[in-house]
Amino acid sequence: MDLDQLAKVGEFVGGIAVLATLLYLAVQVRQGNQLARTHIHQEAARASTELSYFVGGHEEYIGLLARGADGLEPLSDDDRRRFYLVTRAGLNYFETLFYARGRGEVEDEIWESRVLRMRQFSSRGMKEIWADHRPFYGASFSAFFEAHVLDADYEPNQVWEDAPS
Repeated sequence: MDLDQLAKVGEFVGGIAVLATLLYLAVQVRQGNQLARTHIHQEAARASTELSYFVGGHEEYIGLLARGADGLEPLSDDDRRRFYLVTRAGLNYFETLFYARGRGEVEDEIWESRVLRMRQFSSRGMKEIWADHRPFYGASFSAFFEAHVLDADYEPNQVWEDAPS
């Protein structure tokens, strides 16, 4: 075998090695993306569960959420602050999921269930407090929240069409 033939064999073997490396990296990136989506789902579930446990473990918050849903006017100043903080925690959680979904990190099925959960915030009290909350959130999240959470004419299929993808 002369030097020219050895160079061609080396070039061929090098090409196969590059292809194998690229395939390996593609598999690793795919697994990393799946792991990231799983982690985001777990963190979102943890945050939601913690908020639920907090509210459920404090009798006064259960009543506060029910009273606040009817409107802010009858609430004391302290209750308004509490209502504001609890709803803000829920909104922060939901906004995080909204933008994660826009990056493809949240599955459609999970997104749909979270939107349906947020519909529980579609109350007179939440609409009143949203004016104070709105400046703290991104424009695309605010538009989505107003159209698909606060809007009483919600259709589940609209979530797929208007959420970031």
